[in-house]
Order: sequence, then structure tokens, then C-alpha cells
Amino acid sequence: MSTTYVDGTTPLDAAHMNALQQKVEKGITNGYASLDSGGKVPVAQLPANTPASPVVNGQWVKGVGGAAVWAAITPADVANIPYGSSLPASPYDGQEAVLVDSVTNPTYQWRFRYNAGSTSAYKWEFVGGTDVVAGGGAFASNAASAWQGGPTIFTLPRAGDYKLFVQSRATNSSGVAAQANLGYWLAGANQGGLATFNPVPAGTVLTISSIVQAFSGLAAGTTVAAAYFVGSVAAGSFTWDQTSLTVTPRRVS
Repeated sequence: MSTTYVDGTTPLDAAHMNALQQKVEKGITNGYASLDSGGKVPVAQLPANTPASPVVNGQWVKGVGGAAVWAAITPADVANIPYGSSLPASPYDGQEAVLVDSVTNPTYQWRFRYNAGSTSAYKWEFVGGTDVVAGGGAFASNAASAWQGGPTIFTLPRAGDYKLFVQSRATNSSGVAAQANLGYWLAGANQGGLATFNPVPAGTVLTISSIVQAFSGLAAGTTVAAAYFVGSVAAGSFTWDQTSLTVTPRRVS
């Protein structure tokens, strides 16, 4: 009778024999895993997977029930993503939803993902969609060296952080060179000159674009318009038209 294990080296003594796991320990707690008919460890014997990232092996996963549990996103999940003019009132971590201004003829579609772990009050984070590009009517400057707000271009649907970009065509009809400034007019107040042309010769027509500006903590219902400033010329000496505003959310409540 052999006195060594099948490796031809390990002695078949009591110390080594007692270190071996028995067949009855297969597939049980503190035992060892078994294999199914396909040569794989059965799912029931695998530990729960709680990834730190919402992407596992290239596949998007979702949070379940607000707990630190993840499951693969299925076609049914995609089909059931909320779509409407409001966001879910009781979201779970990782939930996605699409916010629109109209379900029949939307001018924008903003897709958000809920981040329960965010320290911000705005836990719906923008993950994609269309920008709002809205236009305002013509506006004639009627004060010298003073900021004025043009017609309201857009009203923010949710409180949150947003990026804005505005541009407008300016026509200098004053007969003299003058300074032209373009900025943002939020909730009836000027937010500063972000684009300045000085001087603009008399009779000049030019398009002025501001820089992209990030604004934090804006309230729901905030009205957004272009802010115009004309320096040191008579009232009514500039006309602004073809104004457009681009609005992109960053995260909202």
C-alpha cells in the first residue's frame, strides 16, 4: 500500500490526512465549491457582488432599492425609464429618468441619473440629452451706461446647477463709436459683462458671443434672458436681435 499521496511526495500520515477537506464539505458554508454540469461554480455558491462602480465587465448596472446592491440593467429597465415633465419623487440610487417640457412635442430631453451618495442637494446628475436653444425677441437699448435685461428666453424647470451660453446681434445706429457688452440676466438681475466690444464703429453690425458660464444654486422658475450694456451713447442707439441662449443642466434637485 502506498505511503504517499498521489503527488508521490506528501506523506499519508494523520497530520496531512486531517488537513484534507471531506467530500461531505462540498458546496456548504466553510467548505469548498462544487462544479455544475458545465464545469462552473453554481451562482448560489458565489458571494454577493457589490461593485463600487456602475459598470462591471463593460455592462451598466443599477442600484436596487437604495441599498448597496447592484444588478444588470435589462431592456425592460430601459423601456421603463420615466419620461415626463417631472422626475420621480422617491428615486433609488442609480435610477435614471428623462425630463422634458412636453411629452408630445418636447423642445429638450434631459436624461438624469440619481446619485444618492452625492453631498449636493442636487442629486439628479445630467448624463446626456439635448441642450435647450431658445431665442429672444428684438431689444432696443434705451439707457446709456446701464445694464438692461431683454425679453425672457427660458425659465428653469428645476433648481440646480446649469451652464449657459448666450449670443446676440448688435447694430450700432448711434452715429458714433460705442462700447457693447453682453451678459446674462437671471431673475431680473444682471450677472455681469462676459463679452465686451469697444469701440463698435457707427453703423456696424456684429454678432457678440459670451463665454460659457456655469451658475450654481439657481432656483426653480428662474427666468433667463440676455443682459445688454451700451456705454456712453444716447438712449436707443443700439438694437439687439437674433438673440439665442443655450442651456445645459449639470445637476438638479
